[in-house]
Amino acid sequence: MANVAALHPSDFEAALASYLDESKPDPLARRQIENVIVQWEQSTDTSSTAADLLAASSTESSSSDASSDTRGNGGAETKRIDGRLTLIGEYMSVTLDANCKWTWLPSHCLDDSVTTNAGASLSFRLSVSSASFIPLTQYKRLQKERDKRASSNQSDGDNCVRESDANADRKQQKAQAKVRSRMVDRLKKDPYVKKLLDTASATSSLSISDNGGDIARKQITLFAAEIHQSFDSRGKVEDMEERVDINEDGVEGVRRAMFSQLEDNTSVVELLLSLPFLPKDVETRQDNGHPIELQLGHRAVLRLLEDAMVDACEKEGEDEML
Repeated sequence: MANVAALHPSDFEAALASYLDESKPDPLARRQIENVIVQWEQSTDTSSTAADLLAASSTESSSSDASSDTRGNGGAETKRIDGRLTLIGEYMSVTLDANCKWTWLPSHCLDDSVTTNAGASLSFRLSVSSASFIPLTQYKRLQKERDKRASSNQSDGDNCVRESDANADRKQQKAQAKVRSRMVDRLKKDPYVKKLLDTASATSSLSISDNGGDIARKQITLFAAEIHQSFDSRGKVEDMEERVDINEDGVEGVRRAMFSQLEDNTSVVELLLSLPFLPKDVETRQDNGHPIELQLGHRAVLRLLEDAMVDACEKEGEDEML
């Protein structure tokens, strides 16, 4: 049975804070990121996909075949991170569906002459499931609730200063409303943002009678990564397969909708990959008395960032040619 990793909104807030400390963006980008409100909904769907059933069948078969020679390697492991993250900015909210599956299968003997090698794999996908404009009153309310939680340990004097600041801000509401109206009109006309909105509209009009298959096809996949490794009898990597893909237009849409102050798509990819969707820690497993270090999540991050940088260089070259 898969081990489902539990995440909380505070995990994403801490990850964003770490990203700001490490990347040190300019003040405008920092302020924009700090103002983003995060909401995380852990998936409670326990149904198995075809891939899960196939993996389970393979694991059960392998476990049965290995019953005569367990070799002290322990059993197969599967971990999952599935959920829905909503990023709420000053003008828009974007909801991302995250699906990550990590699997470890130790080596075992099929018979006296055939031994299967140990292997590990990771499958990761991050998709935009919806995007919408958010009313200013709703954003302010959510922001106030978040600030209240953050300032719960502060003194009454600090709270008085906050109330004073809030009163001063009310005098600027009319001017802010004009600026907001112009920004919303501009975002509605943006071709990259329209793709996010159009996809969300198409998704909401579908039924889920076929277990969500149609809805899944209407989502915009931002990232996809598949990492597979096999190890020899000494615990050394014998074979590796890495496949990654980044939807450049989708990432650009998210940048314009949520992180317009970031310079380029690579920065958005780096920010999103800093969130705890992927198991980035190095884990060690024993196989035939040899330690095997597994860092599939870390490799997926590196490959995706590399792909984003290649896309950025190609785009820069095209712009120079033009």
